[in-house]
Amino acid sequence: MKTSIWIFASALLLSISAPGASQPTVGLSAGLSGPANTTRSASIVSPAPRPAPELTSDEFLKEFRAALEIQARSEMKRLVQKNKVTAVGVIIDLCEAIAIGPKPETRERLEIEMEGMRDAWKDATNTRFAENIYEYFSFISTSSRATRSQLRERYRKADIKRIKFSEERNWNSLDAICDEFAAVAKGFTSVGDHYFASQSWFSVGVAVDYGLRGNEADLERAREAFENSWRSREKIDLKDPSYDRAKARATELKASSGRPAVGPDAGGSDDPDAGEPSEYVKHLPGASLKAAEVLNMNFDMVLDLEEYERPHYSAVNLPVVWNSVYLRGRGSKIDFPAMAEKGPELVRVGSAELAVDIDRDGTMDNEIPMTGNTEPIQFTMGSGDSKRSWGFLCRILTAQEFYQGIEINLEPQDQGLSLYLAPAASMVGLLGETQLRVIDENLDGEYGSGVREWSWTGFTEGFSQPEMDSLVIGESDRALPFSEYAQIGDKWYQLLSDKGGKELHVSEATVKTGKLKVNFKGGSPTYLVVRGTGTFEYTYFDVMAAGKKGIEVPTGDYLIYYGELRKGKRTQMMKALIVAGKDPQKWSVTEGKTTTMELGGPFNFDFEHSSKGEMVTLNGKSVAVVGRGGERYERLWNCASKPEVEYRKQGSKRSSKGGKTKQVLDQNGIIELGYASAWHPLDLEFSKKDADEEVELMLFEKKHKLFGKVSSPWK
Repeated sequence: MKTSIWIFASALLLSISAPGASQPTVGLSAGLSGPANTTRSASIVSPAPRPAPELTSDEFLKEFRAALEIQARSEMKRLVQKNKVTAVGVIIDLCEAIAIGPKPETRERLEIEMEGMRDAWKDATNTRFAENIYEYFSFISTSSRATRSQLRERYRKADIKRIKFSEERNWNSLDAICDEFAAVAKGFTSVGDHYFASQSWFSVGVAVDYGLRGNEADLERAREAFENSWRSREKIDLKDPSYDRAKARATELKASSGRPAVGPDAGGSDDPDAGEPSEYVKHLPGASLKAAEVLNMNFDMVLDLEEYERPHYSAVNLPVVWNSVYLRGRGSKIDFPAMAEKGPELVRVGSAELAVDIDRDGTMDNEIPMTGNTEPIQFTMGSGDSKRSWGFLCRILTAQEFYQGIEINLEPQDQGLSLYLAPAASMVGLLGETQLRVIDENLDGEYGSGVREWSWTGFTEGFSQPEMDSLVIGESDRALPFSEYAQIGDKWYQLLSDKGGKELHVSEATVKTGKLKVNFKGGSPTYLVVRGTGTFEYTYFDVMAAGKKGIEVPTGDYLIYYGELRKGKRTQMMKALIVAGKDPQKWSVTEGKTTTMELGGPFNFDFEHSSKGEMVTLNGKSVAVVGRGGERYERLWNCASKPEVEYRKQGSKRSSKGGKTKQVLDQNGIIELGYASAWHPLDLEFSKKDADEEVELMLFEKKHKLFGKVSSPWK
């Protein structure tokens, strides 16, 4: 992506070109050390009083790098707070620069700077915008990246024309440019770039609103454009002044004619990034739509979660481990987490009545039985070519459930209830004589969509659970992770879901392959998903699909993505989610050769602790098990760790006992400390002999129920 970031930040009536102006964003064509030219657009209103101008991107980066060098986190936070508009542009530029694949030494520098920006943004705003943008560019596919680059160029050219036709008051030509912006906005949305989708919609709103056109304004189109603009920003958790302005104007237009709100005496700007400031990005697997064959897919519900062995933590017949949504009293509503406002709405109609409002019009379309049994719910959603059937399993739990071995009351109450959800919807088609079944595991209403990651209860800080759709090939009883490239029979194919999953585009591919297998000590993972890199960065394989003999994969480097270690069944089941560790290891596969991943035992603990005076505190929620390959074991179900602790003066060989950690024992403990407390040992506090000495800790558990012996190095 070599085009520059263009930020439109002026309250002037006429546009000017101002290199190095008050709010430029660094463009990649200028590099990360120098400003790009910044087009400044025509305003539809007079400027409101403005605080001091923000730093330029050059000035911002100079000060930010100096603060980062000495880890002055409070100064980094202050810089972002005072220069949020500039910071947004810098975040996007850094992520774009990382995404184009720079040299290793350059990438390392950019990653360090981006990590600092993510921390500073989170500290300054308490939102995930920077993290969302980083994740988006980390996972964007090759084809989506190329499409996005083309859209950026269309966006740039459209805005130049928008300025020109606005100055000329050439409404017919400006209408055509609005159509182009709308098309570009939809294109950005299709590749997951909600930031530039928001920018594009804002441009449409400005171009047709009363402030520019007076009585010739198209207020309904303006309302729709501003509505789309703020909703796009909301998807990436960017609630900046532009979000506020777009939302306020959309609300105003919805409530009235909209004419008094803007005009020669109103404050504001036509720039979505101008002014002093007051989530999860999905991607699709990268593949060409020009597939050799298009499979028409037909809907089918998978009513038994264990009909197939599925690569999903919740795909077991134990509802208490399913993902859940919480509805408060009568009349409360909630979205499906992975669909947000684009999907149906769950509504608590009455104390013992739940329903689905498919089109969010206030009319209940499907009743959800509150029987205490697992209930399948099915309906039609989407529109046009993407109109499709979808469904899920759900269940209301009872007054006697076992949560982490603790008997607990989970039955509905007047003040709130939890509805437990499990994936069940699938689409089935034929490739020749081979049946392909795509299961919507991540509950986003699409079949064969991108990966979503969630920090469900039970994770240590900074780790999350990938959830992706799965693929069942032929008569197999095992579902594989849905992947851009997959081996079907003895051939390789590139797969792309289209129209929400109603079509599966399949292209035969030629790839060089080797084998990848696991040597696991201390059990055997139920599944272990790895992800590729480079050309195969959106390709995922379950290394356990063929047992110990391993699987055939395209040549290249692979990383652990997620997996599961499990023992026992139903209420006696113990399990842990396997994820990549803090310093992920790569395994290289070469043509015709076998690469072995050495994982499992000996197991050790990772943890955090702190000291204050004589008191030492082990942070129970930081305790996690780590395997010999650096893999991490999170979300321990029915087998939370309970390590013992020893401590010693740093560098000493003599140690003392710090104590033995405890666990929540009953429902009262969960009520007092929260559900997360049941997944980890409780904090342990003990006193050291000398308040001034620095100590290090060692954790050990002699007979862990799932891992056996676990111990840690001194830390």
